[in-house]
Amino acid sequence: FETLYLQMPENTRFSGLLKRVIESGSDVRVVTSPKEADAILELLSVNRSRDILSINDAGRAREYELTMTLEFRVVSPDGFDFVETTRLEGEEKVLYDDMENDLISQIVQRLGAAKGPSTDTP
Repeated sequence: FETLYLQMPENTRFSGLLKRVIESGSDVRVVTSPKEADAILELLSVNRSRDILSINDAGRAREYELTMTLEFRVVSPDGFDFVETTRLEGEEKVLYDDMENDLISQIVQRLGAAKGPSTDTP
């Protein structure tokens, strides 16, 4: 298929990123109406969960397991399944990778803004 409609809430971080990645990484063009599409990506569900793994001496959560699960399918307007219903799951490792990337970016920004010692002497 050459054109794809994203059947999901618009103007979200997820839908914007998905559109950019699809269009930059393939020959598929994302369209704004299902009538224009050769295929429709249906986001069926998105679930986020947080489970407590351990608590500290004061009884407060010390460690969590974060999970995000989504289900989707890709169908043609006449019902052909390009991709049958698929469930994907991501866990906290991806979150840690994102946090590391963010921290690295912050370090690099601070390095770029760092100034040497003042050379003013009285």
